Amino acid sequence: MARPKRAEAGGQVAVRVLLDCHLGRCNEVVELPAEMAAQAVDAGLADDHPDAVAYASNPFPETEL
Repeated sequence: MARPKRAEAGGQVAVRVLLDCHLGRCNEVVELPAEMAAQAVDAGLADDHPDAVAYASNPFPETEL
């Protein structure tokens, strides 16, 4: 599956932090400069996929029981 396009240089990118590190705590959503976000994703520290960011923003959506 194709990856979504990353933000243009100079823009901000929302990412899901994948582990506790200098970016934040695991499962936090943080905004990073595009270049830093790309480096964090490449290093395995963050995920910039919209589905990952959406999940971390609301990990327990309301469900019908």
